[in-house]
Amino acid sequence: MRVLPILALALGLAACGSSPPPKRPDPRPPGPIAAATCDDACTQYAVCYEQVYSKDYSGGGECVTSCEEMAEADKSQYIAEWTDSGADCAKLMGE
Repeated sequence: MRVLPILALALGLAACGSSPPPKRPDPRPPGPIAAATCDDACTQYAVCYEQVYSKDYSGGGECVTSCEEMAEADKSQYIAEWTDSGADCAKLMGE
């Protein structure tokens, strides 16, 4: 008769540890998604340049400066093209 209580205890312990703990909600309030910037676009330009031409890109500062000096519509288009997750580096680099 001792086997039955031990078996019940073993099954009870196994059942307690088998379910994952409940997921806690993130305590941080949802915030706006940061908009892409000239820095982001120029970083992606550098990544593509190095991928397409197999050499280091060293014009990051000039890229950011020229991007920031663009008219707002042109700047927005430039940033959108270079930060698009499906962008084709060879196509963007004109290759």
